[in-house]
Amino acid sequence: MEHRRIAEDEIELLPFENNETDDNESERIVLKPSPWYIIIPMFTITFAYGYTELIMVPIYDVLTTIFCYKYYKEQSTNGSDIPQEQCHIPEIQSMISNYFVLNMLLSYTVTLLMANYYGGLSDRKGRRIVMKISMVGGIITFTSAVFILKFYTMVNAYALLITPIIRGLLANETILFSTANAYLSDCTTAENRTLAFGRMMAAIHLGSTLGPFFSSFLIKQTGTIVSIFYLAILIHICFLLYIIFVLPESNDISEYKEKPKQTILQRMNIFSAFGIFYRTSSKNANRWALLFLAIIHFMTTMFEATPTMLYAMLRFGWTSYEGGFFTSARSFTSLLVLLAVLPIISKLFHKLTSKKQYEICLDSSIGYKKETFQMITLDIGLTRAGFIINTIAFVAFGLVATPTAFTMAAILQALSSVASPSFRSLMTALVDPSQLGELWGAITVVETCSMPPFPACLT
Repeated sequence: MEHRRIAEDEIELLPFENNETDDNESERIVLKPSPWYIIIPMFTITFAYGYTELIMVPIYDVLTTIFCYKYYKEQSTNGSDIPQEQCHIPEIQSMISNYFVLNMLLSYTVTLLMANYYGGLSDRKGRRIVMKISMVGGIITFTSAVFILKFYTMVNAYALLITPIIRGLLANETILFSTANAYLSDCTTAENRTLAFGRMMAAIHLGSTLGPFFSSFLIKQTGTIVSIFYLAILIHICFLLYIIFVLPESNDISEYKEKPKQTILQRMNIFSAFGIFYRTSSKNANRWALLFLAIIHFMTTMFEATPTMLYAMLRFGWTSYEGGFFTSARSFTSLLVLLAVLPIISKLFHKLTSKKQYEICLDSSIGYKKETFQMITLDIGLTRAGFIINTIAFVAFGLVATPTAFTMAAILQALSSVASPSFRSLMTALVDPSQLGELWGAITVVETCSMPPFPACLT
């Protein structure tokens, strides 16, 4: 655990008779914020919840049970002894699809309403308070899901729709990841921020990869789907205790600049979050650079929703078996890029620029500006390379005619993983440190707005 002891020169000198008190104070251990304090916990959260199948698969099974009971009850059939195969008829699957549409709509809407608020809150009060709220929201959400599952014969099937509302109002996983990004930005410099983002994305990637395997193992061992929800509750409780007793605050709220109070209508305006993109001026770039980056992020996030797997299943007749190998190959390549390739590129870049940096190190202010400019240059280069690779991969998806070539195109696309941490580091370099929470709140709104359009157009 990284820590530091309060140095003697950091303690205000007191009269001689209080020296014993000073000696005791100097022995007090103060935790120093570090990227690892948030990277490892985010792995556990992603492992149990978020964008992984660890939770989505059990939720689908739960909904099948609930709507199956509801359907046959309306048909005046005894729902206690219904064979599982009778629950996969089109009528019941249609009800489940409608639920997922409503769930997605509610989740996106509440996230849009709350993202800007929680971004500002983390700037005013610190990152830890938002994380605490998120963990409490997760505990309430999964406890409600367990209750509904236990008593689904007594509760309306659509009662589960209250869970995305509660989760969104209490800082859902999208807002949690946004706050984690802000925490990471607080305790890193321009020199190591890209690598830190890469490590956190690798941890999230690894959690998404291992989660489904452990999900299947746990259900097989316990014989019940509810065990997955109990695991999620336990992880949220552990994370909450970790935040309360261990995690140091990364945001120095004393540097926060108070802003004019907003009316209720201004707070409800979800697009007010975009103000930071055009009102923020940076010494490192054109004042419109952040706005253009936000537009690029909107477009790239929207096209990330492309159903590559669905296309492969229709084109080559793949099943879940082939799809599993395809996903594993792509995920493993992304992990390799984030954990090995990105650090090597960064190290080589620093090696090439170290001599030039040494020449101006006598002037610390000029040296700092030069270092920041060099890191921005590296981030821009990696972002461009990632976007170019991604474009080539999408063209290859449409041109290849064999499953092997399609998989190779996916592996090529995974090389574009260098763009994501570089892009995030680039955006944080263009705002004041006191605005990082607001920035990540606005980015969350951008990502949430970009997710529905492309799938809707395809449909």
